[in-house]
Amino acid sequence: MAEVYNTDRFAELYYTSNTADLLQLGLAARFVAMLFEAHHVTYAFIGGWAVYLRGGRRRTQDIDITVATSMDHLKEILMAQPRYYLPLFFLYIVRPIAVALAGRSSCRDGWRTVDEDFPHVPDLAVSMDIVISGNLGTPADLQSSREPINPSRPTPLGSPVLVLGLVFQIYAKLDAFSRRGEQGSKDFLDLEFLLTQYTAQIPTFRDCFAVEQRRYFWSQYAATYPAFPDQVENMRKLLGL
Repeated sequence: MAEVYNTDRFAELYYTSNTADLLQLGLAARFVAMLFEAHHVTYAFIGGWAVYLRGGRRRTQDIDITVATSMDHLKEILMAQPRYYLPLFFLYIVRPIAVALAGRSSCRDGWRTVDEDFPHVPDLAVSMDIVISGNLGTPADLQSSREPINPSRPTPLGSPVLVLGLVFQIYAKLDAFSRRGEQGSKDFLDLEFLLTQYTAQIPTFRDCFAVEQRRYFWSQYAATYPAFPDQVENMRKLLGL
């Protein structure tokens, strides 16, 4: 059974999870992907982890994933897994959890690594947010809104990996940035990467994004790069402003 944690336990798990390296993140992502596939739950990686898989340079310290199922069904799946830590209280649309990179073989044997093909990786609880699709900028029809990609860097996930489709990823990032963003924030850096990495595709779907959100990002972009007016102007044109 999963461990249900309280506020004190959350602090212990959270601060430890901030030390997760990319290999540990990859192992946690692989484990949760295999779990959802075994239960026939449609999923896609989102957020900073998905941007990293696309080639983003920003270091992320957790995993974000969206699933097309109910919170009750998700809870039922996770509660049966001894490698998960679940909060006592949670939002109806997002469940923050932690995934252990270890499993208990027995009380006598204590802890051992479950991912036996990576025996050198230290055991750690990796932080993960699971979002019910249709919330926080994610599409309700997840099945047709995700895409397989070949990660730009090798991870234990292998290849291909299912991530939120590009148009939906940018949509979610713009939505998040408009609510909580500022220059140099994680959302800003992820948007900057996505917009410059996929310059050729952006004009084909930029009108799907709210003009106010595009304008807000561009204003912050212009304030970040005042010494590069040509670059700022190119971004304005790219965003269709």
